Amino acid sequence: MSLIKYTDKDLIKFAHVGNATGLKLALKKKVRVNSKDLTGFTALMFACANGHFLCVQILLEHHAKVNLKNHFEETALMLACKKGYVSCVQLLLTYGASVHIIGPQGHTAFVFAHDYFKCAKLLLKEGADINIRILLNRTPLIVAAIFGRLAFASFLLENGAETDIQDQYNMTALMYACQSGLYDIVQLFLRYNVNVYPRNKDNKTAAALAPDLGGRSLVRFHGFVNSQCSVPKIDLKPAPNPKAKSLCHKLRLLFKR
Repeated sequence: MSLIKYTDKDLIKFAHVGNATGLKLALKKKVRVNSKDLTGFTALMFACANGHFLCVQILLEHHAKVNLKNHFEETALMLACKKGYVSCVQLLLTYGASVHIIGPQGHTAFVFAHDYFKCAKLLLKEGADINIRILLNRTPLIVAAIFGRLAFASFLLENGAETDIQDQYNMTALMYACQSGLYDIVQLFLRYNVNVYPRNKDNKTAAALAPDLGGRSLVRFHGFVNSQCSVPKIDLKPAPNPKAKSLCHKLRLLFKR
């Protein structure tokens, strides 16, 4: 029988480095499975943040609480989603991790999973709100447009994200994409029948927000329209393909001054 005395700090250290054997020995000595360090991290949080699946499993089997928060308002699920540890996310959900807990800046675990679509899909299956309002009343789709995250924007739209929601400044995702000259994201939004007519607090539409660089940016946008329509000029008839015609019409409406 081991005469080594284990403390709560040892438990947290073993979880941090992924030492499953040490974790089991410490738990046999009746250390507190939900003890926290100075930053509010539990052993489960450290295990999830570093993707130590076996340690996560051991801790959950010993009744580690899944919905505790650290001093940064993060849960174990949020920490696992940040790094895309799908197996850990799946296991946490099985043990009752909540997808609805609000963390830092109004973020949920779903928002943290923006780079990891497998994690995001698991969260949506558990009822995560795809249109959650976070800082400045923005949705994940608006944030994706602001930071030019095309893949995430596409994922959100495929899974039913609303396109017409306006933030604190009455800005839509499309407005932010136009403002930054993100043609690929603009094209994506228009394929999902986004409304081009809303106005922000300055009474400007998405088209009016396109950056004005002495007319050059507008010319580039018009060039983009033409490339989508497969015609040399904006005032010519659109391509015969019905989908191309529809997209061409939307683009022309959007950028009509």
